[in-house]
Amino acid sequence: MTKHALLASIFAVAAFAAPASAGFGGLYFGGHVGGIWGDVNTDTVSSTGGTGFWSLPASSTVSPSGVLGGAQLGYNFEFSSWVVGVELSGSALKLDEAAVFADDRYTVEAEWLGIAALRAGWIWNQRSLIYLKGGYAGANVQTSDLDTVAPLGATATDETHTGWMAGAGFEHMLSNDVSLAVEYDYVDLGNQDHVATPTTGGTIRTDVDAQLHAVTARLNWHFWSP
Repeated sequence: MTKHALLASIFAVAAFAAPASAGFGGLYFGGHVGGIWGDVNTDTVSSTGGTGFWSLPASSTVSPSGVLGGAQLGYNFEFSSWVVGVELSGSALKLDEAAVFADDRYTVEAEWLGIAALRAGWIWNQRSLIYLKGGYAGANVQTSDLDTVAPLGATATDETHTGWMAGAGFEHMLSNDVSLAVEYDYVDLGNQDHVATPTTGGTIRTDVDAQLHAVTARLNWHFWSP
């Protein structure tokens, strides 16, 4: 390989691997941490067989709260002072809450949340971005019920809920290739049937509806720009 060809190859690799110039266009990935809370509504649809332990009212609400952390990957198209893009994110959750109804201890939990969203925003002062986002959301919702007196029955469910999300955020370029954002998201996971087989026998069918709120700090690395 000639000297000029070698230098050209090195330049091409360096150009591809170089950090993006100041701006929001191009590919990015990063991580996020924050707090999450919400309401999970449970409606008892049917209770059959040996399920005398079930003491939940026909309709009940539990309000879990906790923390989340995860990663995001996205791509932005920049047009003058406007940015549009797509983003995928996945979060691990520590979200739970228990409530007592009569002699039953009823618990709701969630362990993960996935989002696929579109983003659109306006660049302010060249290095700051105000944006809106919206799209698809999916998460698991777990329920469990434990009777504290005879017949000491127990039951549990774990179902995947899907729905939609909407959010807004503010992002600022800390350097040519690193940005920091603060974001609020509303997540509506919709209704999902949960069917459980208690230890006392029979079947309990419930309709579970979940809505969540999350506030996160997000650090992004912008590593390629066209």
